[in-house]
Amino acid sequence: MQQTATDKLWTGDFVKIILVNLFIFISFHSVLPAFPYFVKSLGYGTEIAGLAAMLFSFTSIASRPFIGHAIDTRSRFVVLFAGLIGLVLIPFGYIISASIVLILIFRAINGILLASASTASSTIVTDIVPKKHLGKGLGMFGLSTAISTAIAPALGLAIMKHYGFMAMFAFAACVAVIGLIIAFSTPRRSPELERKPFKISGIFEKNSVPASLMLFFYMLVFGVIETFIALFATENNLPGGGLYFIIMAAAMVATRVTTGGLVDRYGEKPMIYACNGAMTLALLLLGLYPTPALYLLTAVLVGFGFGAMHPAMNAMAMRVILPARRGAASSTFLCAFDLGMGIGSLGAGILIKDFGYSATFLLMIAGCVCCVAYYALYARKHVSAFKKSE
Repeated sequence: MQQTATDKLWTGDFVKIILVNLFIFISFHSVLPAFPYFVKSLGYGTEIAGLAAMLFSFTSIASRPFIGHAIDTRSRFVVLFAGLIGLVLIPFGYIISASIVLILIFRAINGILLASASTASSTIVTDIVPKKHLGKGLGMFGLSTAISTAIAPALGLAIMKHYGFMAMFAFAACVAVIGLIIAFSTPRRSPELERKPFKISGIFEKNSVPASLMLFFYMLVFGVIETFIALFATENNLPGGGLYFIIMAAAMVATRVTTGGLVDRYGEKPMIYACNGAMTLALLLLGLYPTPALYLLTAVLVGFGFGAMHPAMNAMAMRVILPARRGAASSTFLCAFDLGMGIGSLGAGILIKDFGYSATFLLMIAGCVCCVAYYALYARKHVSAFKKSE
């Protein structure tokens, strides 16, 4: 049967929104690992760098529900443009700031701007992707974030090292400019939106909660790997954390390319069990057998797990959502992502201090157990579940 235009996944609009998202996150990730060095260069310690990171995360999470409401009741593209314009300007704010207080204020604003741009792009892509290709489409869209995670931190650090902080911030601004230009060239294809007054009860989408909660449990575990694996490698004489992240990113990209359509065909059930199984095995290996070879194998397992789990949950979170509620659904999903990462990193930091790495990795298996148990007992019966998974 010939594929109709409305069933086609790879359209110009789809490619453009992927590129917009790519440049949003290259701009963000190129500054992220270098920001503590910037704070230190001004004569401040790690506690101020930690405060900056906390402010960024707090404003990003706190603003997402309100951003989701604006996306659903005003305009997806206005929110996207506002976020991107802010991402162009904010790096220069860091450069001209005369005090650490201003820098912290700009960092807090930066969290809101990233939340605006990323929530809008994540909503717009669901307007573009045909429903029958939702799993594959969101998997391909998510590749932009995975690629930025793989290349942008090293690129930002290299620019900082060779050319200084001003060049690094200018690079982040230029990348955001490219994203803005592409966004402006994308046709404004959005559903008709009804202007409604803001209500607290409407800022979260209830039909996205099951997938979002499972992602939250999964990100508790992933946050531990993302935050502490480099320190773990250094303290245990294992290959550098940079190599680990390169392997993890390669596995993530390969997974999304090869498994993107499986959710559309078979539902989320196989992915939930396979991804939690892979993450559990990785934690067992890190906790019990941290040899160099097995340590690098866990990078493959973690890359596969996150590479398949995130788009599967994203597709489930968006599957039955009406167009006028997609912003709230994206906000609900991304809040779960941010909270899982943040709480997992904070909790693991406390556990590592008191019990060490091995015990922490083993204890974090509880996140995978909670994810699978919640799915088996409740989420698989929810209206948002793909019935093909039964």
